[in-house]
Amino acid sequence: MTDITSASASPDQGPLTSANAGMTIEADPTAGPDPTAEPDADDGYATDTSSSRTSASILSSSSCSGRLHFAPLDNPQKILDVGTGTGIWAPSWVPPNVSFMIDDTVADWIQKPESFDYIHIRHMASSIKNWPRLMSQVYTTLKPGGWIELQEMRLTIMCDDDTLTDDDPVGGLLNNVRKGLAAVGVDLLAMEKNPTNLRAAGFVNVDEKIFKVPLDGLQGIATVPFTRGLKWTPQEVELYLVGVRNGLRNSGVHSYHPFH
Repeated sequence: MTDITSASASPDQGPLTSANAGMTIEADPTAGPDPTAEPDADDGYATDTSSSRTSASILSSSSCSGRLHFAPLDNPQKILDVGTGTGIWAPSWVPPNVSFMIDDTVADWIQKPESFDYIHIRHMASSIKNWPRLMSQVYTTLKPGGWIELQEMRLTIMCDDDTLTDDDPVGGLLNNVRKGLAAVGVDLLAMEKNPTNLRAAGFVNVDEKIFKVPLDGLQGIATVPFTRGLKWTPQEVELYLVGVRNGLRNSGVHSYHPFH
């Protein structure tokens, strides 16, 4: 299941202050294609399948029926993507009205207050410890009436037909990942508080959509939480993942993730 939360900045918002490896898109009709346009089926939206960012983008786009955003945008002129990474996921089609910048999302933002029409944040739950502060900085940076959109995979396992058992190895993996990240101060289920955090920051018109996403490729998320948070050895992690892989191959269990 996927959870997508969008909200608009109140027209009478007041000042406050943040980005990580962020992508800034300034929409100039004479400089290149509209970065908010929906992709065609053969648009080549994501081509570098070796990139985890690309894989996440493909999954999110597929889960959302090909839509790149749900916020009701109307000719936005300046857009910020927080946590876009190195940009390796889009090496061949970056238009001239796109620039990349490296900054720290959790530090004070260098962007001017009320300077963006739309801010997009996806798959950052494992990287942010203080979401209320981040939402406050986003609110300050958005123009009055601007929009924020958050897209996060909720790493819990759910099932609608009783084929999932309490001792499912994939469910055990996700529980241990959450425990490992909690040990280093990260709440992997922070997206459940998105609507509350947005309203507390001053946003209005908060809308949350939740989709179901099939399980896939979970082994890659285990290493850091297990070794750093739970203090497992790499050998212990690999041995544990044998059972997880077997669980993922079990087609008799009809489980999924919530995608917010």
